[in-house]
Order: sequence, then structure tokens, then C-alpha cells
Amino acid sequence: MDRLEEILAANKAFVANGKHDYTEEDIAASKLPKKKMAIFTCMDTRLTEILEPAMGIQRGDAKIIRTVGNYLTGEFDAVIRSLMVAIYELGVEEIFVVGHYECGMAKTTADSLAAAMRAHGVSEGAIAKIHGELETWANAFRDPVENVKDAVAKIAGNPYIPKNIKVHGLMIHPRTGKLNVIQTAADKPVSGEAAGQEPSSKQQWLDWTVKIQSLAQAGLHYGRDRFDLERYQELRDIAAAMMAAQADLPLAKVKDLFCNETGYQTPKIDTRAAIFQEDKILLVHESTGKWSLPGGWCDVDQSVADNTVKEVKEEAGLDVAITRVIAIDDWRRHNRCNNPYGIIKIFSLCKVLGGSFHPNIETTEAAYFSEQELPQNIALEKNSLDQIHRCFVAHRTPDWKTTMD
Repeated sequence: MDRLEEILAANKAFVANGKHDYTEEDIAASKLPKKKMAIFTCMDTRLTEILEPAMGIQRGDAKIIRTVGNYLTGEFDAVIRSLMVAIYELGVEEIFVVGHYECGMAKTTADSLAAAMRAHGVSEGAIAKIHGELETWANAFRDPVENVKDAVAKIAGNPYIPKNIKVHGLMIHPRTGKLNVIQTAADKPVSGEAAGQEPSSKQQWLDWTVKIQSLAQAGLHYGRDRFDLERYQELRDIAAAMMAAQADLPLAKVKDLFCNETGYQTPKIDTRAAIFQEDKILLVHESTGKWSLPGGWCDVDQSVADNTVKEVKEEAGLDVAITRVIAIDDWRRHNRCNNPYGIIKIFSLCKVLGGSFHPNIETTEAAYFSEQELPQNIALEKNSLDQIHRCFVAHRTPDWKTTMD
């Protein structure tokens, strides 16, 4: 039996055993959401039969819009058009953007989609025609939490959505159904962009700026002609000025951070340790007031393993041994893009051998948290919520295979 036949057989049984007492009143009210709310969420199959009960939603209560990664692509895309109908025709007064942890869209890129399209026989001409849009869309999605914030900001600031419509942002765990509030309608917009502006626009400029700087740096290192060297230096100065303007920082500070290396530019290495106790993960409370997995920049004289062990000792006071590598992540695809250079983040599962926490210049506290009770003030630029949840999955999966961008 093929899938269509299976569906039709199931439908026949459903209709035979279904209710047939639908009243005229039910029919008249069926298109109007009883709770006057719309939910914009992801098409992930794990949300089926968990999203609605987790939110207390029953049949007929709300309009539900699903897209890949609950991602908005424009000021007047299909999602906005659906919300307009929901508001102006169906009486919706409140919108909930609901993202989810462990979202596969965080690993999708324009290149990975293009490769899969080729494998399925799509022509190079057709791929080239949309590749720019693929980059703007697929490459912009890196962290599910940040995507929820951006979606809330774009909906709340959209010129076609009335200002009296409340817009909230939530994250749901696809296995437990636990909801975390990311933003409420009473909060100020948290997106770094102006409301309604595409978040990828500024990031694209940052990417271009970083690329120009890296090319100039390589030219200064490998070039021999003095006129070429002058041009490369001028390009580097322009890149620094562009970065300063976008980051709203003094030019001298940007040059110190952004143009402080010689030779061929390579990413920096950041190591993070995942340590568990009774299915709770260890986080350290930084002097900045945020929580993070213990870790930091890999010192020039340290291997990845040695640096991971060293950082845990310095920040958490524990002696540990690495048991497996959980993930090797490109920071631009998972974390807040707030650095003018590339970063490779390596997450390792560790076991405790001994030691105890002592306050230090970097951290004031260390504590274990369950997956459902993570603190709100996570240092997302160091470890996103999705990365932390991935550590939980790796901890529970004996045959976990390292993920790598």
C-alpha cells in the first residue's frame, strides 16, 4: 500500500467513526479563532500533537501558520499576508511567534541547499537564479532564539500589522513541550535592527567588511610591489572604517581588534566544556552577570583538549577529563555575530575527576541546571540555548556522533 492509499484508508475509517452532529452555529463560527490568537511556528514534525496541548490550545482556538524555521522572508511575504487575513478578516488580536530548540534550520546554508538541489536534478541555471535569495534567507538563520526575536520585531514593526496587536515570542522544547518566554508585547524590541528591517542586511555588510579586511591582510603579507602594498593598506583602512561605523566604536579600537594580525587570516578557536551531574549541566556565572559553559579562547601554547581542561579549572575549579567531542561549530551560524573575525567553537563532554569551585576574577559562581530550568541571562554570544540543549542530547546519547559545520 502506497502512502496515498494508506491516507485514504485511514480517512475512510475516520469518517465512519467520526462525529456527524456539527451544528449550524458551529459551522458559522468555525473559521473564527475562539481565543482571537494566531501562532506562527515551525513545520518541524516533532511539534505535531505537542505544540497545541503545551499551549492549552484546542481545535478552533487559534490560527496556526507554519514555515520552515518559523522564518519571515519579507515585509509582505506569505506569513504577513496570512496574519493580515487573520487580523482583518478573522478577528485575531494577539500573535505568538513560537520557535523551538534543536532546530535543523540552524545548520542549513545556501550552499547545502544548492548541493542537494543539484543532487535532485535541479539545473545550474535555476539554482543561480535564486542563489542570492537563498543566501539572504538560509544563511541568515543561525540561532532559533535570535530568530524568534527578529520575527517578533519584524511583525511588530510591519506597516501592515496594526500597532494594537500584541506580539509575543516563545521557545518550546520539541521533546518536553516546556515553554520559555523570550519576549512579551510589553518588552522593547530586542532585535538589533530597526523594526521591520531584514536582520540579514547588516550582517551581510559585516561579512563583506570582514572579507575585505582578510583579503587586504593577505595582500600585505604576500605582496611585494610597494604600490600594491599601499593599495592593500588603504583597503584595510577602509574596512576598519566600515566596521567602526557599523559597530559604533572608535576607529582606533576597531583597528586594534580588527587589524591586529599579520599573515593569512584564520579563525580563532574557542573551547567549551559540557559537564553533567544527575542530568544537570554545569554553568558558570561570569563577572558580567551572565551564565555560560566554562570555556574561552584557546591559548597559543595549548591544544584543544588541554585548553578545555585548563578553562574548566580556572572558571569552575574542577579537574576534568574529556570523554568525547560534541560539536565543532562555526560561530557565525549559531551565535550572535558580534565579532569582526571568524570563530570555531568546540564543545566537549567532560567528566569530573575532582576539585571544587572558588570565586575568581572571571566567575562568581558555578551551578548545575536542568534542561527545563536554565537561567534567563545566558551569554548567547558564547553558547546559544540551542547549543546547550544539544549538549544535553549528546549527554543522553551513548553513540552520539560529533556534529560539524
